[in-house]
Amino acid sequence: MSKTVILGASGHVGTAITEHFLGLNHSEVVPYIHSGARATRLARLGTTLPMLDVSSTQDLQAALQGAQFVIDCVFMLDGEAYL
Repeated sequence: MSKTVILGASGHVGTAITEHFLGLNHSEVVPYIHSGARATRLARLGTTLPMLDVSSTQDLQAALQGAQFVIDCVFMLDGEAYL
């Protein structure tokens, strides 16, 4: 089974992509969020929503470990990530 990591999963586009991939049931899907404040739509799906600071190289490398696919929906503004 392949592993798909979705960065910025709690944003508008990230949420739609996460819902789509979770509905396919052919891959392990790991939707990373920045904070729980915008993740209410995803929370109802009953999946684990790990938090990730994409500005941390070490945390990002750990999150991507073993992923065959990465979908990046992170919005960056002036070097700050807004998920």
